[in-house]
Amino acid sequence: MQNIEGWFDGAYKDGKIGIGVVIKSNGKIIYEVSQVMEGLSNNDAEYSALIVLLEYLQTVPTTEPILIRGDSKLVINQMSGFWSIKEGAYVPKALKAKELLKTMKHVKIKWTARDNNTDADKLSKIR
Repeated sequence: MQNIEGWFDGAYKDGKIGIGVVIKSNGKIIYEVSQVMEGLSNNDAEYSALIVLLEYLQTVPTTEPILIRGDSKLVINQMSGFWSIKEGAYVPKALKAKELLKTMKHVKIKWTARDNNTDADKLSKIR
């Protein structure tokens, strides 16, 4: 049984966003991203990281459950359908992430405390 877990995080500073993504299979890192790019907000950064994670997971052939974790309550609650996607610069990325999630079977997304998201958090830091 393949156990796949993914973590994502985003950061914003002075017009730049940093994203951090870590994906593990059976406890071993199979994919890791640390990237800085132009951005608009912390929510923009969080959604950018989630999109990178989801696009990679689409290339992983598995029928096993996949667990995705992030420390943004906004992102997790919007992607879970508990909160609506309202307005803001992040909306296009939120809608893209929602569409990507719809195409994936066996994916669960859960909130985690920042203390449990340290690997992705470190990768998202803008230096």
